[in-house]
Amino acid sequence: RKGAPSPAPGSRRVGITVGLAPPLPPPLPIGETTGTRIEDRDGLVQDLTACGRGRDFRRVIAPSSDALSDVRLEAAGQVFGEDGEKPRVLGVMVDVTSAQSAAKLREAVISEMDHRVKNLFTQISAMLRMAARETDDAQEVVSEVSSRINALSRSHGMTTARGKNEQVLMEHLISTTLAPYRGARVRIDGDQTVIQPKQVVPLSLILHELATNAFKYGVLGSVAGTLSVTWHQEGDLITLDWAEAYESDQPDPDEGGGFGSVLLEGAAAQVGSALDIEQTPRGRRTRLEFRGVSADG
Repeated sequence: RKGAPSPAPGSRRVGITVGLAPPLPPPLPIGETTGTRIEDRDGLVQDLTACGRGRDFRRVIAPSSDALSDVRLEAAGQVFGEDGEKPRVLGVMVDVTSAQSAAKLREAVISEMDHRVKNLFTQISAMLRMAARETDDAQEVVSEVSSRINALSRSHGMTTARGKNEQVLMEHLISTTLAPYRGARVRIDGDQTVIQPKQVVPLSLILHELATNAFKYGVLGSVAGTLSVTWHQEGDLITLDWAEAYESDQPDPDEGGGFGSVLLEGAAAQVGSALDIEQTPRGRRTRLEFRGVSADG
């Protein structure tokens, strides 16, 4: 338009149209909305045409330009005028990109929370059922389940602190598990193996269970000796070794294949593996092999 000021650098133009609507307006030419994404265009034309007949509208649309593909505009039209006069139509477009992005993020967060809470309820329910089958002592059930819930809490804390799609270093997972046993003779050693987010919880439960057993029957408790936890990755195959070395011969612990054993088997199955356990009078070794992210990407 002649004499119209140019927009400031970096600003977006907002269009305002004021005009008279004929009694029966013809359909607006498609050329009037060619700046609109094609899937929004027909609906916008219908809204504009209906607005000329007296119906207000609001619609969120996107520009057709690839450079503005993330932009969202709210188009609105309203008819006004005194009775007996020809109606006037006011149309505006407002940039609502930030509001739309915030709404999508809110929906994504709610969906993710719903998914995680349901998974936690399922896991805790399974723990309660397994623990109840092993004993009639309510206090023992509480003690057994509480320690596992705390392990779940720590593992979920690691995933949420880093984000849903970020990976966790194996070293960090092991160090977190062994943190309550500072002062024991423990050696950890391995490469920069990373764990996929979906594997963090089952691996955390496995490590917690191994540490609990080592405290009850092995070198993290009353048995003199050392614990060595090592891991390495070749291609996408990750090998984890949990090895206890006793300073003197020890009897084979009677773990009874109870709740802990069932939990270990179930957690190992979640990472597509099975535990290989070797017990001797002078030690106990547990090996876990599973597929992870290839070190070559």
